[in-house]
Amino acid sequence: DESQAYYRLKLQGSDLDNPDQRIAQDTGQFTHAVLEFTVTVLQAVIVILTQSGMLISISWELFLFVVGYSLFMNLVTFGVFGGRLTSTQRAVLGQEASF
Repeated sequence: DESQAYYRLKLQGSDLDNPDQRIAQDTGQFTHAVLEFTVTVLQAVIVILTQSGMLISISWELFLFVVGYSLFMNLVTFGVFGGRLTSTQRAVLGQEASF
C-alpha cells in the first residue's frame, strides 16, 4: 500500500523525517520562485516597452543602435562565458548531489 511508504522507509532505517512537511516546504518554495520569476519578467517587459518608446521618440537610429549593441554584447558574453559557467554549474550541482 503506497499510503504506508513512509512507515516502511522508517522501518528500513531511512533518515527521512516528516516527508509531508518537506513536500509542503518544497511546494511553497517552488510557488514563490515561479511567482517571483513571473513578476520579474512582467516588470522587465514594461521597462523595455517604456524605454523603447522614449528612445524611438528621441531617435529611431539611436533605438536601432541600442538594440543591436545589446544583442551583440549578449551574444559575445554568452559565447565567451556561457560554456564555462555551464560546466562549472554542473560540477557544483554534482558535488551538492553527493551530500
